Formats: sequence, C-alpha cells, structure tokens
Amino acid sequence: MPFLIEWGAATPHPARSLAHQSRLMTLTIRHARRAFLMGLYDRLGIDVVVQEVADSSGAGLGARVSTLAGDVSLTS
Repeated sequence: MPFLIEWGAATPHPARSLAHQSRLMTLTIRHARRAFLMGLYDRLGIDVVVQEVADSSGAGLGARVSTLAGDVSLTS
C-alpha cells in the first residue's frame, strides 16, 4: 500500500546526509513534437534538451550523469 512520510524539522530527510556521488548533467528527450515540448518545458522553466525525430519509433530518453568513476551516458 503506498504511503507518504512527512519529514519534520527535527527529522531531516535521510537523503540530505548522503554523500553526493552523482549528478544529472543533461537530460535529453527525443520526440516527434519537439517544438510543442520545448514550449512546454520553457514555460515550466525546465532545462532539458529536446531532439526531433521523424516518428515515434525514434522517441526516447537520454541522460548524462557525472559519477565518481566519470561521466556515464544512459539512453533508451
């Protein structure tokens, strides 16, 4: 059963005490409606790269993550 945890001021979220070992550098979206998505993301203030593809078969996501072992690229 899904549930929510409300972290109070006296109990900080556990992720705040973890060492920062990785960082999302770039998020890339491949989509046939690039202009529509760019307009949406711009209005929301989201920094994302949108690449246009010919049709939905080329759609997907990509990310570049900086880790302690170096940069890693993930694609779908």
